[in-house]
Amino acid sequence: KTIITLEPEFYQAYLYGGQYLSIIKDDLDGASYLYHKGQNKFPDDYLMNYHAGYHFLYEVKDFTRAKISYTRLFNMADMQNKFPLLPKILAKIEDQSTDPVAALVILLKAYNELSADHPLKEAYAKAIKKRGGKIPPP
Repeated sequence: KTIITLEPEFYQAYLYGGQYLSIIKDDLDGASYLYHKGQNKFPDDYLMNYHAGYHFLYEVKDFTRAKISYTRLFNMADMQNKFPLLPKILAKIEDQSTDPVAALVILLKAYNELSADHPLKEAYAKAIKKRGGKIPPP
């Protein structure tokens, strides 16, 4: 907290400090604080949102904050090549927040953006069908 107070633009303090506090020190509140501040400073940063999303989803089970992080990633260009399982994770978060329509929309968007021979195409089709959706014709 002292470091980011003295130097609020010090990107590494937010990113690596959050990782250190979350994983090494098991200080989940401190890590949440740093990630929250870091995301406010660097809202469109891939790594910040990636690590914060993981922390909020798996470490502290804060689905609302995880959804913010993963939605930012989902809206970034070329996300399918960097993080192809992101839509499935985001759909699970939507399921947790009892919004199955939003989950279906996310999965359909991801399905439509994948090439016909992409290895995850079938997995997305199954996830869509599982939620009662229909696969669009090719």
